[in-house]
Amino acid sequence: MFLDTHYAPRNEAELEECTLSGTFGELREITVDGKTYLGRDWYEYDESVNPQDIHPWYAISNATSFVLTYHSLMKALEVAGFGEVYRMPFASITSEGASGYKLSRTWLFCRPRIPYFVFGMDK
Repeated sequence: MFLDTHYAPRNEAELEECTLSGTFGELREITVDGKTYLGRDWYEYDESVNPQDIHPWYAISNATSFVLTYHSLMKALEVAGFGEVYRMPFASITSEGASGYKLSRTWLFCRPRIPYFVFGMDK
């Protein structure tokens, strides 16, 4: 799976360095299926504005998303069954990429964990 995503700064020092620091809320925990994850609310757009007027790919109907810290993102991918995650350098020739997205965006190639029996090693 190729994943182009944002991740939340894990502390105030990273938040200050982050290009999009004004779009993040306070650091908080959530628990899903007994696993605890750390992250921040991400303010997608002002609720008084139609997001499609800003950008056609903005959040479908949620003005706020929860964005995991990088460590929690790795934990969630492992829990979801991905055994290997390769981080690729974020580089873009578009004006969006030129802003750098320091400490908030990453590209990941995630490979599912493959059971041994797939290779006939279950005998």
